Order: sequence, then C-alpha cells, then structure tokens
Amino acid sequence: MKSAKSKKKALTPKIFVANWKMNKSYDDSVLFARNHINDLAQTILQTGHTVIICPNYLAIAPINAMLGSSGPMLGAQNCSRHGFGSYTGDTAASSLAQAGCRYVLIGHSERKRFYAETSIDLEHKLKEALKAELIPILCIGESEQEHAEGRTREILEAQLAHQLEIINAAPTQPTTYFIAYEPIWAIGSGITPEPHDLFVIFHWLAEFCTRKSPVAYKLLYGGSVKPANAASILATKHLDGVLIGSASLEFASFDSIIKADLLS
Repeated sequence: MKSAKSKKKALTPKIFVANWKMNKSYDDSVLFARNHINDLAQTILQTGHTVIICPNYLAIAPINAMLGSSGPMLGAQNCSRHGFGSYTGDTAASSLAQAGCRYVLIGHSERKRFYAETSIDLEHKLKEALKAELIPILCIGESEQEHAEGRTREILEAQLAHQLEIINAAPTQPTTYFIAYEPIWAIGSGITPEPHDLFVIFHWLAEFCTRKSPVAYKLLYGGSVKPANAASILATKHLDGVLIGSASLEFASFDSIIKADLLS
C-alpha cells in the first residue's frame, strides 16, 4: 500500500528543464532515457510537474521514440538562425520539431561566449523557432561586472525587448514562451542569488513581460540549481520552474530536484 506522502502532489505545478549540454555521449543519453524514462513518468504523475529534457541533437529522435504521452518532453539546446539551405553543420528548427522537440533554448550564455552569437542571431533563431511552432526558452542574464554595477535590469531589458516584439508580431502567435534568467556569474559556480534578490528580479520580469506582450509566459531560473537549494529557489514568487545543468545529468539528483517541494 502506498503511503500518503507518495500520493501527495505539489501545490503548484512547476517546470523542470534539463540542459545536458555536451556532457553525455549519444550512448549515455540513450541509456539514461532507457533506464529512467518510466521513473520520470512516475515522478511527473506523482508531482504534476512538467519535465523537459534537452539532449544532444543525435539523441533527440531515439529518445523521442521511447517517450509516452505522460512522460517528459523534449527540447533542443539550439537551432539554426536559417531555414533549409546551404548552411553546413546547422540544424533547422523545423527539423527539430519533426524529430520530436516541442521546445528550444535560444541565447544560452555559452552560445554567446563560445560562438559569439549576437542579438541579431538570436532574433533570427526566435523567428525560425516560432515558424516551426517550437516553444522558445529565451535565456537571459548579466555578467558579474554588470551585476556588481547594478545594471541587471538594464541588461535584461536590452536582451528581451526586441525578442518580445518578435513574439508579438509573429504571423502565428505562440500560445506561450519561456524566459530563463541565468545570471552568468552563477552558472556552474555553486553560487545562487539571495532569495530577496530572486524575488526582486522575478517580480520585475513578470511586470515587464505582462506590460510588453499579451502572450502568456513562464519564468524559469537557472544557475547552480541542485537538490540542496531547489526548494528555496522554487518558493520564489512569480517563478514557474528551473533550468538545470550539471545536476540533471544523474537521475537521483534530477529526481530529487523535481520532488524538492514534496521533500521539504
């Protein structure tokens, strides 16, 4: 007989996005899915949360073949700024949708840092994602210096303003979009903003998005999310979920984060 606690659901359903980056090989990605898709489906049933996995491109199709209607969903870590054409090495947003993706990360700080992606690149990627009917997860965040200078809102507004205009003007307006606030100084550092600072940022983001676009949105936090701090982060007002990097690579860690509000 199941305990009462095992039947308990989260008070407010949240969103958990696993960004595996290039940390898992094709074989490791498929093996993780084969071993844990059913476990994740049970956790989703237990909690009522939404779980999205963003593996490497090659693993998207085989993982999609394993997914059931009640399990996790798939996202892509990136997409091309172009549609089909002579763009060697790129992957079109429409191909990602055909392979089973429903979401795509756009503008992760590592893409900006290592591949010099510009705001113009990101705007083109957003347009392609919307054409493919993918839900965009717009990644935003300020550097350590910008944070120290008190310029966080200025930087975030500059990163978001034109992207929201694109969403508003899309020929087929999306039902929703996601924004993932990832302060660059927190990614992989083990440091997260103080609870009050998170409240201030997400209160401002909610007000900004409501004012700038009529389209529904979801707000995520990313940057050193782990089992030990997940519950306190998820308690932030206006926060709809988290974007998780290294802590999503091991099932036990990822599962603990998803169940954080039940275990706290």
